[in-house]
Amino acid sequence: MIRPRRAFLQTAAGLAGAMLAPAASVAANATRRPTRWIPTVADIRARSPELWYLTDLINHYRRAAGLHAIRLSPRLTAVAALHTLDLADRGPQHATGSLHSWSPGPRWTGGAYRLHDESTWPVMWYKPREIADYPGLGFEVSASGLANMRHALSAWRGSPPHNALILGQDVWRRMHWRSVGAVFYRGYACAWFGEEVDLP
Repeated sequence: MIRPRRAFLQTAAGLAGAMLAPAASVAANATRRPTRWIPTVADIRARSPELWYLTDLINHYRRAAGLHAIRLSPRLTAVAALHTLDLADRGPQHATGSLHSWSPGPRWTGGAYRLHDESTWPVMWYKPREIADYPGLGFEVSASGLANMRHALSAWRGSPPHNALILGQDVWRRMHWRSVGAVFYRGYACAWFGEEVDLP
């Protein structure tokens, strides 16, 4: 029997690895950049609930607030899966004090995110494009020390800045979230939001 942690590692690594590995190009022009295989929403939902159930909880909360549900994004889900793994296993936040920081990875750059230093904000914004070819910027809410996915949503609802991002309020009122990916792993949760539509 596979232990839960190993099962998640296999699922998350398989999802992200398949997404990040270039697929064989079908173009006749050999100089054309190879495309990447991107899983569909159905592919995501066929895997561990840790990769999609938190997204459903976020959408349930938004609908209760009179807002539209946001489409589950395979690309943002892969970024969230990789970031929860990074936070849990490598701990870049311990050096920077921010859960939005990243360790250097095999296919992405690391970096420290500091709330009051605008020069560090691209560490978050461009990660979905860098990792998964997401066509827009990414904005993340994260949390640690969580018991489960419902605890994650409760923590975000109780934090005005996080709640505002999820509901598109305050400084986020002009943003129109069209894609979301949220993952829970070993007490960490990351939810990524974007304005660009991902695959169906």
